[in-house]
Amino acid sequence: MVETILRLNQLIRFHFFGFSSSVALMGLASVDPAPSFSRVLVVLASTFAFHVFTYVQNDVIDLEIDRTQPLRRNDLLVTGRISPAQAMTAALLQLPLSLGLLWWTGAPPSCLAVVVAGYGLMTVYNMYGKRCPFPPLTDLVQGLSWGTLALVGGLSTGRGISPLTVLAAAHGCGFLFLINGVHGGLRDLGNDLACGMRTSAIFFGAVPLPGDEARSSRGLRGFAWLAWTLLVGPWAVAFAVNAFGYDAGTWWGAFVPWLAIQVASALVLRRVVADVTPNRGFIISAHGLPLLLAPIVAFLPHMSTALVSTTLLFFFGPFVAMDPSLESVRGLWRRVQADVAATDPATSPE
Repeated sequence: MVETILRLNQLIRFHFFGFSSSVALMGLASVDPAPSFSRVLVVLASTFAFHVFTYVQNDVIDLEIDRTQPLRRNDLLVTGRISPAQAMTAALLQLPLSLGLLWWTGAPPSCLAVVVAGYGLMTVYNMYGKRCPFPPLTDLVQGLSWGTLALVGGLSTGRGISPLTVLAAAHGCGFLFLINGVHGGLRDLGNDLACGMRTSAIFFGAVPLPGDEARSSRGLRGFAWLAWTLLVGPWAVAFAVNAFGYDAGTWWGAFVPWLAIQVASALVLRRVVADVTPNRGFIISAHGLPLLLAPIVAFLPHMSTALVSTTLLFFFGPFVAMDPSLESVRGLWRRVQADVAATDPATSPE
């Protein structure tokens, strides 16, 4: 049972929901800093539906590639415990579910149209993301798709959007543009090349090395720093013009930790894209936290206390579902099973 839950988590990637939820909640806060509890729940539910659609549809489309990836050997789709038809049906049901939730709570047609656009853009990426002659284009398409979560959050209020909504959407877009184009490409480089795929890492000249390592390239480093600048730049401008409307004390209280996190992020990115980096996989995983945390730190003073608590809960909570936390749960479950077997007369030696 526990192992099934863990594998289901791997299918829907709940451990990444902190990113999805934060983009949507920042978009909501950009228009309504103190939304009702029901509004928050609807936005989170709609976001989760999109999140599930994204990863499940991608896994169905890329099933043959995943079957050659050692890290995916125990996945529910790869092992056949869930059929591609079942998974795709579950994925496609998320669109009417998302639309129904938002329509039921009075979201305007513009909000519903953005939802459809987000699903459409993600479908384009899932179908052609590793098959496009110019992979940065499909990385951008995927980024734009995630950015719609912020727009949906803002539009769900029926009040339109604000410049801060666009800022939150730019974060959703920029983060995936960088992470998918650079981090994911380096992590999966060997298997992607073996399967004949086209990714930004391959396009810009990264090559695999023995032992699942990779050699970066000057072109990939240039692309990475450009993408990072596009991700961080809008926030720097927002602070420069005080788009948040903070008083002096609040401005400094948000800007100083934001800047410190961005400096740390730049230092980690330097190691991510270095020519050869020992233990690059761990560094890639670690870089996600500063990339995601900085915008939240900037946005928190704009939110009500209740929304701050919700944002932090749904940002940090899913990290519990990540390794090594998952491995700890597996280990505990194995020990429980061993203890039960040891005390069961039917299995204990006489």
